[in-house]
Amino acid sequence: MSLLKKSMIFTDIHRAIHHLLNREVVALPTETVYGLAGLGYDGQAVEHIYALKNRPQHNPLIMHYACLEDTTTDVVWTPWAQHLAAACWPGPLTLVLSLARTSRIPLAATGGLNSAAIRVPSHPMMQTILRALPGPLAAPSANLSGQLSPTTAAHVAKDLDVPILDGGPCIYGLESTIVDGRTWPINILRPGALSVEYISTLLLGFQEPPMVSDCALGKRDFITIPSSPGIKVLCPGQLLAHYAPKKPLRLNATHIEEGEGLLAFGSPLLGADVCVQLSAEGNVSQAAANLFAALHQLDQSPCEAIAVMPIPQTGIGCAINDRLSRACAAFGPGNMAV
Repeated sequence: MSLLKKSMIFTDIHRAIHHLLNREVVALPTETVYGLAGLGYDGQAVEHIYALKNRPQHNPLIMHYACLEDTTTDVVWTPWAQHLAAACWPGPLTLVLSLARTSRIPLAATGGLNSAAIRVPSHPMMQTILRALPGPLAAPSANLSGQLSPTTAAHVAKDLDVPILDGGPCIYGLESTIVDGRTWPINILRPGALSVEYISTLLLGFQEPPMVSDCALGKRDFITIPSSPGIKVLCPGQLLAHYAPKKPLRLNATHIEEGEGLLAFGSPLLGADVCVQLSAEGNVSQAAANLFAALHQLDQSPCEAIAVMPIPQTGIGCAINDRLSRACAAFGPGNMAV
């Protein structure tokens, strides 16, 4: 890391607020991953975010608010979406809702759609900053588009020359769950830090649907997870190739091939010169918190490629496998399984 990049990392919240009010872009900690933030109603700041990330213009940004009440001039709420937000916010839930006629969100931030992705983060630093600003923050992950999400300030500094507020490692280490809040049945647009099982439990009062037992499609009649690579991008995290390290991944590995490092889950496979453990106990929540940091570590190691042990497709494991599958897609077919 260069001395210039090191000097851009700080812990003074007021400095971050000063940069933002001057229409600058700042990397900020959230409970999920670090975000590259700018004033959400400022078209110039929004365009700067896209340019810094080299992000496709059709890929919308998430707007971050201090509280639910602050969102009401920008989006139109459905009753069940408001119930879900009240139960989960502040926290790692993003909702896609229709734009209100009074919305001040720039068209560029929505990818040209008539909807917006919104959330209320719980990180105390982010909350303090949002309450000091005149409006929301647009804040996608603070990385170059398509690459590994950052869960520490040092991860951000590897790729971006921007001011970085250091809030320590992110608690969840995985992006928010994104739910289409406009229509029922519910669409989970991006699995994330809140499991599908948890969301289904919160919404049982609206109907009497069966409980969700796993993340396989067709296992519920009121929640679906679109998985087709041809779906229209309605929110972040839906691009087929995404979240990728620089080294190729091989998923569901049951042995180690020459030159591979190992991303382990549970008892590690033998034979890897470099091994980074997601969870020795086989705990998917712990694995989610460690996922991106572990991939960053392996990406900087001497290994030539990364073998990933199987991770259960249950609970937050659904989101972990979503990220790993999209990371593999960046290297083309043939890496999904041994």
